[in-house]
Amino acid sequence: MKILGYKNITELYQSKHFMLHKAENKKTAQKCIIKILKAEYPDSRDIAGLKNEYQIANT
Repeated sequence: MKILGYKNITELYQSKHFMLHKAENKKTAQKCIIKILKAEYPDSRDIAGLKNEYQIANT
């Protein structure tokens, strides 16, 4: 998988609804976790769940 701006991308987990990868930012070399919804058109429940996880992680 290719994700713009990231390198050394490794899949950590895959479920019915999302994929979880670890990667490294090309500019800063900072390591991160990237969660990607699998559906081309995800339903509002999946989007709301991802937004909620983001808010929890940033508090």
